[in-house]
Amino acid sequence: MFTFNYAEGATFFSAWGMWFVVFAGLFLFNEFARRWKWAGFFSFIILPVCLSIIWATALKEKTYTDWFHLAKVYSATAGCIGFWCIRHIEKKDKITGQITWRLADNKIALCFPPLILAINILEAVTRDFEVGMNYWLTNSGPIEGEVAG
Repeated sequence: MFTFNYAEGATFFSAWGMWFVVFAGLFLFNEFARRWKWAGFFSFIILPVCLSIIWATALKEKTYTDWFHLAKVYSATAGCIGFWCIRHIEKKDKITGQITWRLADNKIALCFPPLILAINILEAVTRDFEVGMNYWLTNSGPIEGEVAG
């Protein structure tokens, strides 16, 4: 998951310190994105479109573009957009301003969270089988019974 390659003069604590800085940054950005409707729209629609264009053009040689990485990025993005829609899409009466309909009250829409989770798990399991098939017999060979000891 994480590989900490220490540069000249870097220490163990600076690597972990940066990990906590990134963690705190992600936490703060999550708070920003969930607090306001416009911030969520920017974070889950505008920003991913802009980043996708940059990754497909300027950073084409430096990004992972195999099926697994693309599926993970875009299924997570779809999940964020779906949750944002469930939370914010509603219809108000024009005269009274009262909410008359909310997507969060739709039982079919509420099937989305477990569906996106199932898709995410299916991607990971498929990748595990793919990697296992590619590296079968590479290092140690098949496991054949118990080792005598």
